[in-house]
Amino acid sequence: MAMNWIKALATLAIAFSGFAGAQNLIPNPGLEDGADKPTGWNFRENGAAGAEAHGGKRAATLKSKPGEKWNVVNSPSFALKGATLYTLTFWAKVDGGGNFQGGLRELDAAGKTLTYTWQKTRQNVGWVEYAAVVKTRPGAVKGEFYAQAMEDFSGQAWIDDLSLVEGGDPDAAKKRAASRRSATNLLEDPGFESGGKGWSLPAEGRISATGGNTGAACLIIDNPDRKKKSPIAAFSFPDIPANRVYTFSARVKSMGVGEEGPKLKIEFYNAKGENTGGVYSLPLIAAGVWNQVSVKLRAGRDTERATLLLRQFGNGEAAFDDLDFRFTDPVPFDMEVSPRVAYIGGELKPEVKVFLNSDDLASMAGFQAKLSVVDAVSGTVLIAPLLQKADKAALSFSLALPASKSRQFNVEASLLDPSGKVRFATNDLAIVVERPSLVRSGCYVVDGKPFFPIGAYHVKHESEYPLLLSGGFNAVQGSGTHDLGVLKKHLDECAASGLRYCLPLYGGMKVRGNFSNTRAKLKAFAEHPALLGFWSMDEPDVWGVGPDELVELRAIIGAGTRVHPASSVIFPPSAHFMGQQESMDVIYVDPYPKKKNPEPITAVRTWIDGAKRAQKPIVCVVQAFEMLPAWPKPSAAELENYIYQSLVHGAIGIFYYSMNDPSWNLAQSDLWEKTLQMNREMKALAPVLLSEAMRRETWNVKSNPAVDAVAAVVNGETWVLAVNVSEKEADLSVALPAGAKGAVSAVFGRGKPVLKDGKIVDSIEALGSRVYVVK
Repeated sequence: MAMNWIKALATLAIAFSGFAGAQNLIPNPGLEDGADKPTGWNFRENGAAGAEAHGGKRAATLKSKPGEKWNVVNSPSFALKGATLYTLTFWAKVDGGGNFQGGLRELDAAGKTLTYTWQKTRQNVGWVEYAAVVKTRPGAVKGEFYAQAMEDFSGQAWIDDLSLVEGGDPDAAKKRAASRRSATNLLEDPGFESGGKGWSLPAEGRISATGGNTGAACLIIDNPDRKKKSPIAAFSFPDIPANRVYTFSARVKSMGVGEEGPKLKIEFYNAKGENTGGVYSLPLIAAGVWNQVSVKLRAGRDTERATLLLRQFGNGEAAFDDLDFRFTDPVPFDMEVSPRVAYIGGELKPEVKVFLNSDDLASMAGFQAKLSVVDAVSGTVLIAPLLQKADKAALSFSLALPASKSRQFNVEASLLDPSGKVRFATNDLAIVVERPSLVRSGCYVVDGKPFFPIGAYHVKHESEYPLLLSGGFNAVQGSGTHDLGVLKKHLDECAASGLRYCLPLYGGMKVRGNFSNTRAKLKAFAEHPALLGFWSMDEPDVWGVGPDELVELRAIIGAGTRVHPASSVIFPPSAHFMGQQESMDVIYVDPYPKKKNPEPITAVRTWIDGAKRAQKPIVCVVQAFEMLPAWPKPSAAELENYIYQSLVHGAIGIFYYSMNDPSWNLAQSDLWEKTLQMNREMKALAPVLLSEAMRRETWNVKSNPAVDAVAAVVNGETWVLAVNVSEKEADLSVALPAGAKGAVSAVFGRGKPVLKDGKIVDSIEALGSRVYVVK
């Protein structure tokens, strides 16, 4: 159970704020009024109306503009009285470094500025409420709220839910804002000044008494040899509250640059010790400078404990100081829906349960929970708001969704205080209607039949299509161009060649910034006969694209096509795959073990098994290229091993990276013959690989830890796929499913299997693979 001090913090999340009955003088304070942009608000060059909001659907947002002091957004003007006390409150979320501030501008009758009263904000701690009491200057008749990013600010900030009311007690306002911030760093020794109390340090880690960012001390992890390991410092919390958004931040300095650098990580665990979530920060590559690094993750309902990691992936030293771990965004409630997914043509009558996460329901007397369902694309309310008193730990809402062309419905819930003011709102739950390109059992479907994509990245020109088709390929990565004419040519050539086309929507490595062009592509090509599906993003974790953008894109795709799925390539394996459930239909993973600082060859199965947590079909992008010095070419045996690891662990398609790159051409390399062989084998195995019986299985051989294998009965025949992940010959012993009878033969591979005591017994050469059938 959570400790009392944690319960106290949770109770603060629903504490009353504001002055009951007082008139808010700021027009459009939540930025909700107005179609294209908030009515009356003025956005300068780097300002905009942001979709991420504290309450409602919009907020004002500002991005950094280095060296620009007057980078601002401001509210509509409003009347003020001179020499009068006012209480100003606003919510801000600031991601980045430097100074960002919000405040009140006072003007006289001639429109001349009398003064600004600013409130500085804190960075990388989520949404925080700020409050101040201002006594206006004599002669003030008009006011405006301003948000300003100073010239040293780097990052992005949001402002929402503003209030200016007449009257106020300066001390009370300051105390209330401080309590709402819940500014409790859960780490006892955040600066390592007490020797890193509670931290488990690696052999390569030490507490330095000098050189800290603030204070004297800091933690230094020295990684002299990246090939051996990535040293980790760890701190565990045995008891934390669930249903909170946690932020872990630190000042980090990297003294060695390379492919990767130091990272922060949060991991969550349930009562059974199962890992329920985890996410790494982006690496810090910059050398010799203290930088702010942070990572954020929500703890699920079954979370009981957390582990924090400081890890040095790159060569050389990394220093860590000023650590901060807190739940910056207490969540008063969370939701569950059943069923979560429906299929076109089926009836959808879900049940939504709202769980109130207050430790003191009595404090919520007069509060109400409100729930409604909204078309994710058009914003149309499909189910009018439903209200229930917030006097129970769990509330239940029965829904009956009307007919709609949309493929996604957002469930929006909010918590209202007795005056009807929204105290918390969320729309992070979605009901999804799957498109028929994905059957219930989870694979691509083309012309009504299961389809196993064998695809190629970086196809240089349409003239290569016939070569690919003759070599057993059936799909290609498309172009990210915004030019619809060029895309039409590509798609038409694919259709003529008999290939399927995966269309990227992330030109310029953007998602939300491409929405206009995305809608044009959907309108032009959604029903094109060559189209296999849409790629939402390539490695969104690397490019800073969050699941919220991908969920929004998935809704746009769902509204524009009833046929084709959305997918993304997810990297790194530490990405929180659970966060991708609502953002895509197919997950692509791209493990490349062969590199300058190699990973074990089993990275392929590790990535695929990690992605399975999102309960989505998985396609593996295998390493088939050379890009020296960072990426040596894999051997033919390694390429075969990558592919069979993927098939044994449940991949429903394979893409090769890549056909063409600078100084690389797969068709002219010594991997080409192995590629053609693998394509022939995958094409022959496709009906077995895509059968429901095979995809219900997981690799199931433990008689030899070097061998992964899977077995299933398909159309009365027992099929077995096996792969040796070691550099030595390995014995194989596969227990057949109950009832399997007949003679065994090796379909692919050089094996000489025998049946013994209900098992297939054989040996596999180093990195080799086998396919057997018993019939």
